[in-house]
Amino acid sequence: MKRPFIFLLLIVACGACNVSERPITDPSEMVEKAEGLVAERSLGPARTLFEQALKLLGTQTNPPLRLRALRSLSSILLQQREFRASFDRTEEGLALSKSLGDFHAQIDLAIRTGDVFSTLREYNRATEAYDNAMVLAASFGDDSSAAEAERKLAVSMNASGESEKALDHALNVVTMLQKLPDAAKLGEALFNLGDIYRAGARYSEALNSLSQALGAVSRFSDPALTARIDLAIGRTQLALDNPNAALTSFRDAANAAHRARGMQGLEALSLFRIGSVYLSNGRVGDAKKYFTDALEVVRGEGDLIAENYLYIFIVDCNVRLMTQEQRTKTEEKLEQSYLQIARRFEDCGHATGEAYMDVRLGRFHESHGDIAGAIEMYQKAIDIDRNTLAEYLDDETHRPYQEALGINEAHEEWYDLLAGALVSLGRNAEALETLESGRTRRIFTLLENVDLALQNPRWKKQVGDLRSAIWKAEVLQTEVSAALSQPLSPSESARVMEMKKALEDMKHDITGASRVIAAGFPNYAPLLFGAPEDLAGAQRLIPAGSLLVEFLPLPDRLVIFGLTRSGLVVRSSPVTRDTLLNAVAEYRLLLQDRVVYAGETGAAALPAMERFAQLASQLYEWFFRPVDDLLDRNLIIVMNQEFGALPFHTLERQSRNGTVQYLIEVCGVDYLTTLSSLKYRGVSPSRIRDVVAFGNPTGKNWSIDYELRDLRSFFKGAMIYVGLESSWDNVRSARGDVLQLSTEFSEGGSGSPLGEIVLSNGITVEESSAIPFEKLTELEPFPVVVLSNQYGRGVGLSGDHAWLLRMNGTADVFLNAWFADRKSAKFFSEYFYTSLANGLAPGDAYRQALLNLIGDQDLRHPHSWGQFFHFGVG
Repeated sequence: MKRPFIFLLLIVACGACNVSERPITDPSEMVEKAEGLVAERSLGPARTLFEQALKLLGTQTNPPLRLRALRSLSSILLQQREFRASFDRTEEGLALSKSLGDFHAQIDLAIRTGDVFSTLREYNRATEAYDNAMVLAASFGDDSSAAEAERKLAVSMNASGESEKALDHALNVVTMLQKLPDAAKLGEALFNLGDIYRAGARYSEALNSLSQALGAVSRFSDPALTARIDLAIGRTQLALDNPNAALTSFRDAANAAHRARGMQGLEALSLFRIGSVYLSNGRVGDAKKYFTDALEVVRGEGDLIAENYLYIFIVDCNVRLMTQEQRTKTEEKLEQSYLQIARRFEDCGHATGEAYMDVRLGRFHESHGDIAGAIEMYQKAIDIDRNTLAEYLDDETHRPYQEALGINEAHEEWYDLLAGALVSLGRNAEALETLESGRTRRIFTLLENVDLALQNPRWKKQVGDLRSAIWKAEVLQTEVSAALSQPLSPSESARVMEMKKALEDMKHDITGASRVIAAGFPNYAPLLFGAPEDLAGAQRLIPAGSLLVEFLPLPDRLVIFGLTRSGLVVRSSPVTRDTLLNAVAEYRLLLQDRVVYAGETGAAALPAMERFAQLASQLYEWFFRPVDDLLDRNLIIVMNQEFGALPFHTLERQSRNGTVQYLIEVCGVDYLTTLSSLKYRGVSPSRIRDVVAFGNPTGKNWSIDYELRDLRSFFKGAMIYVGLESSWDNVRSARGDVLQLSTEFSEGGSGSPLGEIVLSNGITVEESSAIPFEKLTELEPFPVVVLSNQYGRGVGLSGDHAWLLRMNGTADVFLNAWFADRKSAKFFSEYFYTSLANGLAPGDAYRQALLNLIGDQDLRHPHSWGQFFHFGVG
């Protein structure tokens, strides 16, 4: 009796199902249904409906509805890590919103553009997009959107190293949100503010802001944000050496993330942080337990990148838990573990992890005396590094593992390891090529997202087009690695294979074009991808009577490469890398110590002064004594990043007869950023005639005015622009043989890796403008550029600044790596320009100026004259 009734219910139910699942053909219904699915986090079905709606709408039908669909679809595509499609939909939506006059959509999509760039870790471009959104929102009185755009702007600036500007924006956002009835957003802004304070080592202020943030968000039960705040509090407590308090915060973060939906990455990171605290305290077993728990969490999420990094920590714990005898017996298994992790990184498309493990394998082989095996693994790591344009990495849930392993700081060391192994087998020329490869790779990475206005009329368009192609390849490679970082379905695997094929085709074309440009104009080679290092061509350009040296600090010795036009000599000093770097750091510190250079404390200063003199002599013995017999008229030094702004020309040579000379007194000393920059083509007049100088943009330092106007004593036609006249417009229109900029050069202010130049705004006295340093590439190249940082902050100018100008066609760049005092700057300028006016070549005029300063009793200490460097040859 009951069966017909049950059967009837089934029919009714199925009928209801059929009614509710009838095909939707109206675009409006599709969009509404898709928006509901987005709210339920069903992104895949929502994406399908939005795409169907857009297809039905075309480009003309119901533009407002089309705009709604584009805004949501661009967000979904970003979350699904399809960056190119997300960017395209965002750009399409922006164009449509402008045509419709929908400023709310414009603001939202401008923020979305910043989100795409931020996910790609292109923070300069993200910052620009967020800034545009903030300005637009403010102009329409949309305070909430303006605050959101500025909040993300602060986060992006902090990620790119603009900590001071990031802090200003973060503080402004908190002030704005305190006036709005949105405590949840205020909590997020306070979290960002606290994290910026923490990154800047202002820990008490960080704890205060983060505690306020935690109080704000707890009322709204936001477990994901709560977990982030707890993680930041834990890191701050660790920095304050409060490990127990840090453990409490990390456990709170793990619990909060566990409650949040889809926050396994944060939960795993919290567990990892707990394990790391235990590991640092020597509790290896407890650390391994938490690393293993974190591994199980990310396995459930399918995060292959985090999973593989956690394998490294677990393997390291296993090794530390073994006795020495056990380690010896399991060495082969350890090697196999390294190999397996490397291959797992390869399978998930994470090149950095793969290269890191290959380096570990190289170290393993080298420690067992297998130099050939070590070279093979080091070479593989470097090949991976040089073939990787970009890759997917989540700053929040992946970068902490890299930071714990010290991966980011180790990239250039990989090249040193290979070079050292090659030297061990007598393969010296290959070792030198490897070092050069590392230097050019660093420059490529430094400037890959910097807008440059190249001047060579034949090649600048080709380089511009090629850099655009490189950027497209970077986005595609990021998308490929993002897809591979999680388990794939068969259809997704097929799509990834198609993308990988397209990527290889793009790289092939880019490499071919790079080689053509590098052969035609070597200056631009480091800006390109895949251009070879022609060191033989560079060697032929070493002037007669000149010795070029490069240094390779190895764990057990310092290797010195001595290159002349006719040959390569390799010698070494018996000093460990750590001892050498510590001595360099101590020398540089004492060089800036008033006790040393001014003798402020009288007799009490003698020990420090004697130590400084001892180091000046000892460093010469290590760096140059092995090649002392090769020194002739001139020495060219290729700078090492790890030595910083070490003024080699101030080191002291002691002769057997007791004579002590500074290196600059023994011979001329020039610097290069890369060996291959010997090949750079630049403008170099036979005689200096026209000088243009700019300085004192705020009008507050009259001594700069007098110094610059003194140039007319040597060059009557010198054009001098000071105060209001020292504006960017005047700099941009200037022409001459020498350009001098006497102003402030600051680090990181504009998001540019080369910082900013302070110039007058041309309108108001005492007000200035900050110009990104790379804008100097907009100038027609001057043969000689003098950069004089006159504001005493000890930062701002380096070999990278000189490299950029020389790449663009300047032959000789002179700069001060720190500021000593006005007198030394004035006298250097006077001596330098006197020699130029007398017909000396720029490099010779530089050396004569330093010799004159050394001869002045008040200025003879290296602190005064060692600040001046010459980048160029001769």
